[in-house]
Formats: sequence, C-alpha cells, structure tokens
Amino acid sequence: MGNNLKEKLPLIVGVGLPILLIVYVAISYYLSAFFVKPQYDFIYTSDSSYDYNLKVVGGTITEDSVDYNYSNTSNRYKAAPSTYYYDAQTDRSRSITLSEAQSYTIDPSTKSPDGYTVERASSGGIFGGGYENGYYLKGHGFSKKINISADRYNFRFLGWVVNE
Repeated sequence: MGNNLKEKLPLIVGVGLPILLIVYVAISYYLSAFFVKPQYDFIYTSDSSYDYNLKVVGGTITEDSVDYNYSNTSNRYKAAPSTYYYDAQTDRSRSITLSEAQSYTIDPSTKSPDGYTVERASSGGIFGGGYENGYYLKGHGFSKKINISADRYNFRFLGWVVNE
C-alpha cells in the first residue's frame, strides 16, 4: 500500500497543485470584492454628446453649451447630457437630472477622500488579445467590478459626492 502511494505521488501532485492554484485564485478574486467598502458615491455622465461640456467648478457641476457656429442653429436640437448617481453601498446607478446633480458638493479628484478610484477594465488577455468591458472601484489593494449605466466609450467620471 505504501509503495503504491509512493508511485502515484507525482500524479497526485501534478493534478492537485493546479487544482489548488485555481481554487486559490478564485477565492482571492471573489473575496477581494468583500473588502472594497467605499464611503463616497460618485456622479458620472454616459453621453457622447458634443453639445455640452460638464465640469466641476468650485464643488458644483457646471454646464457649458458648446456653440459650433452652425449656419442654422435655431433648428438644431441639442440633447442634454444624461447624468447618473452611483451609490457605492448598493452598487447601483440611478439617472438624475442635471439640476439634481448640481445640488451636491462634488470633489472632482480621481481618488476619493477614502482612497478609491474608478478605473476602466484593462484589456490584454494572456497573449495581448481579448477585451473586457466594465469599470472597477479600486483601492487599498482590492478591486470590485461595479454596475454602471454606461458603455466603454461614453463613461465620463465627474466627481465624488462629498455631501448629500
């Protein structure tokens, strides 16, 4: 019996180690989301509208209408940008009006006061190919995929809500 186990040891190690590595990576990936506990929500826009430029000035979101000097501007429809409020506690976004967004005090820094950033998923795959869509909250050595209402190209972070 002992001799039989000794003969099968390389097979057991050869199969067991990769399985343990896969389990370790899976646990590390899913457990890291439990440690991401940001205290600040944020506001973003998801439009590719070139008619408006939203920016934060003095803690308030401001809106600049862009004038392209079209010859017939009176008939041209200018779509207002869509703004969203991301609630970090519930991992949900909700659509808000621009006037509601302007009622919050906003910190436009890329890093929240408690040390988190919003980053687009990195592409690359194993050999440089592949593509991953989505955004992550990253900070303190952990990251968590977040649910936002924007695609890869139209997401624009405006700032962290520092008061409600």
